[in-house]
Amino acid sequence: MATKLEPGSYDCFANALPDEPMFVLLARDPSAPGLVEVWAVQRAQAIERGAKPLADQDMVTEALACARLMHTWRNANHGKWRQPQPCSSWTAAEWEAEAMRLAHVLACVAYHATGGKLSKTAYDLSVYYEAIDERVEARCQEAVAEAKSEGE
Repeated sequence: MATKLEPGSYDCFANALPDEPMFVLLARDPSAPGLVEVWAVQRAQAIERGAKPLADQDMVTEALACARLMHTWRNANHGKWRQPQPCSSWTAAEWEAEAMRLAHVLACVAYHATGGKLSKTAYDLSVYYEAIDERVEARCQEAVAEAKSEGE
């Protein structure tokens, strides 16, 4: 049985070619257990027909066990995946990635909120507030001018 922490005997990531597409099903997906069961049945039928080697039976057995565990895990952990994970368990790389993501979000917000006046340079909050106020005032003046021109 495979998990993120403990890849199983049939680790698709390790076995995949570098450019080989793959799709992963998680236990949180309500369709996952049934889809894994369907795959296992089809593989078992292929083994019976001789289209797949008899050695694949262990993979079928593991897939069926996985499907059962997916049902059990989902029932025991319903909604757990929607809750934020504690950041105290983050690695240095995860902290760095989150910091980079937040820096990008802040730059985008600053750019759009100020009409491009402020973006990637570090400013204190008063500079941001001033630029945003200017942008809002300019947009209000544009809206008033547009409404007046439509009324003429």
